[in-house]
Amino acid sequence: MAVRLFLLLVVTAAVRTQETVSTDCSLETDGMCDSDSTVDGQESSDDRPPIDHNIPKILIVGPTGSGKSSMANSLLGVDPQTEDVLFPVCGGWDSCTKGTSYKTGKWLGSGPKFTVIDTPGLGDSDGEDPKLITEMLDVLKNTVKSVDVIVLLLKGTENRFNAGMKSMLLQMSSIFGDQFWKFLLIGVSFWKYDQSSIDERKRGCPGKFCTDENWFRDEVQKQLGEKFYQTEPFKFAFIHSFSQIEHNKNDPIQQEHWLEETNKLWSFVTSKNDSFQLKGVDDILIDNNRLKREVKELKEDHEKRIGNLEDNGVTPVGTIIAWVNKPELNYRATDIQNRFVDLPDGWMKCDGGTITKGIWEGYTLPNLNGKKRFLRGGFDQDTFKMEEDTLRQHQHGVTDNGHSHGVTDNEHSHGVTDNEHSH
Repeated sequence: MAVRLFLLLVVTAAVRTQETVSTDCSLETDGMCDSDSTVDGQESSDDRPPIDHNIPKILIVGPTGSGKSSMANSLLGVDPQTEDVLFPVCGGWDSCTKGTSYKTGKWLGSGPKFTVIDTPGLGDSDGEDPKLITEMLDVLKNTVKSVDVIVLLLKGTENRFNAGMKSMLLQMSSIFGDQFWKFLLIGVSFWKYDQSSIDERKRGCPGKFCTDENWFRDEVQKQLGEKFYQTEPFKFAFIHSFSQIEHNKNDPIQQEHWLEETNKLWSFVTSKNDSFQLKGVDDILIDNNRLKREVKELKEDHEKRIGNLEDNGVTPVGTIIAWVNKPELNYRATDIQNRFVDLPDGWMKCDGGTITKGIWEGYTLPNLNGKKRFLRGGFDQDTFKMEEDTLRQHQHGVTDNGHSHGVTDNEHSHGVTDNEHSH
């Protein structure tokens, strides 16, 4: 049984309002920064206090309640529970950091100078994310300009990424771009280092009930891989800011771990050979427009390739294939959902017509359809050689030196003997 199909030849190749902004810093007194000041109204970059771009800069981001302001205070050597903190700290679900602020001081109160930038928690119950992001981008782009590390501060008592956390990280990645991940260090807060807490975490180790640093690190790394396709291992620093409050300062175990973990952060900061350049709203809009154009171009190119069946690497010029323009013999085209398929660009029916484009323009197409020809393999030099027969003329013979067979029953018998024959 034969099915009638068109044969096609590839003749051309496929084408490939008013806000409160806290942006204060830099007047160092006895190794510390001055206290916060708040400026009413939208501040221009010229009105903000200057920032030293020759010293390390640490940007802290994270969800509301993760302890960003407490960490910023403690890195500057300030007890996060005293009344004269450099960055305001408050409890509850709402963030009391409503603006992006920065301070310059000495590392842990006595080390090298650096600047720490505190940001508002996104996903806040106030629903102010758009306003906070706009203000944050303005400060980061026009004043801070660049940072050496971005600390994503996660609460150590929560090891799962909820919807708010995922949304925040998506926003951060959109705001800062893919380079955001390369400058990221995972900070872990509320990770107590008194001996009792250490023993409690290790009680189930090794085993499935272990909840030590390795367990937390693996859980976070796994979720970053599953939800954000980040497979490279991140650096972690378990920095418990409240180990620096007055009644914990005399615990040698807590202080040993404090120095060990903060040293991980400082080593990460000073190991960077370049800085991360921060973007503003205009930069992001430009990037978005560029990406939209690229997506549109890729979509158009993809659709064109689909229309041409495959790219030139799969169906090179000179390919002849079978093709049908309808799904069955008695098919009737009635509407947009029920229609004949048109030939894609670059293909012509093998009907003896003239090639109208491509490198073989002006040559005649083989009339395989009109003459109902079959295709047969062969050598290059025999291409388009027409053969009038389906089977080559041939002879065959049978020689039988002799055989006999018979049937015998009670009524009759017969036999045949053939000494030799051929045909």
